[in-house]
Amino acid sequence: MRSQSSLDRQRRANLARYHANPGPVLAKQRARHAALKTEMVAAYGGRCVCCGESEIAFLTIDHLHNDGRQHREKTGSEFYRWLKLNGWPRNGFALKCMNCNFARRFGRECPHTAIAGQMQ
Repeated sequence: MRSQSSLDRQRRANLARYHANPGPVLAKQRARHAALKTEMVAAYGGRCVCCGESEIAFLTIDHLHNDGRQHREKTGSEFYRWLKLNGWPRNGFALKCMNCNFARRFGRECPHTAIAGQMQ
């Protein structure tokens, strides 16, 4: 195991390298996040559980117990990574498009459910 001073030196070197040329670091981070999101979407079925939307740019995880804020305080910005490290847990989470997620988030009926009800 590396000593704390060795880790501190490495962190300072990484930070200096980033500030000198942030482009490649940011590109690598974006690529890593995109790959992880693709893996997460596949792990949760690839479609919104409400309306069936499958465009990855529109999909996100819904905290079914309305505890997203508390969960983010614990996991920070690494939520998808946390899901992966915990075996893509199903209990309390669902893949939804942003429309369905936000409608529920603000205490409204999902717009897809409302439209389907009007058509019957």
